[in-house]
Amino acid sequence: MGSTKGPIVARPLLNVLAGQLGRPHGVLGRLFIGNLLNAHNGGTITAAVTALAPQTGDIAADVGFGGGAGLRPLLNRVGPNGRVEGIDISQAMLHRADARFRHDRDRLRLQTGSLTGLPLGDASIDGMLCINTIYFVADLGKAFDEIARVLAPSGRLVLGMADPDWMAKNPVTAFGEFRIRPLATITDGLAAAGLQVANDIRPGDGGDAFHLLVARQKSS
Repeated sequence: MGSTKGPIVARPLLNVLAGQLGRPHGVLGRLFIGNLLNAHNGGTITAAVTALAPQTGDIAADVGFGGGAGLRPLLNRVGPNGRVEGIDISQAMLHRADARFRHDRDRLRLQTGSLTGLPLGDASIDGMLCINTIYFVADLGKAFDEIARVLAPSGRLVLGMADPDWMAKNPVTAFGEFRIRPLATITDGLAAAGLQVANDIRPGDGGDAFHLLVARQKSS
């Protein structure tokens, strides 16, 4: 975890920020955190959608969509005959997305849910994005079993996470509910759930480049 050392006055601010990143809420969540997430993660999300490569007519999901930067490119990819499932644990982010995508309600379904309790049918999803969400999940086994349950036999997952070594140096991760795990723990957990990682794409340069783990059902 990141160190709690540093100016004492900064600790309450870091604690607030960590709590908001884990579950945006209130006025701060609606008006600031959503925009912050979109600005910080925009390039990573663009790369993740490209890696997922949803096709026209697909049913795609963005789990933990946060500021919603992934919803529009997914809608564009699946086209008029496809559908996007937007799932988030934060009511602030759900309300924000509902207002911003009010003209897409025929193709975008927004629901409350989490990685350990997905409101989706078995084998119903052709492609799933999950970016910057895994840090806040206590039970990895249950989360990965849920993903495997809802993915179609030929379904694809792009799981995005910051590099664990970089995260450990970030002071905000010492607060809130951040759980920093080695990359091998994530890939082994996916494999135990029947999800085979085919690629680890690293958009950007340097040690802070994200990991985009591209996985499929092992039987496909």
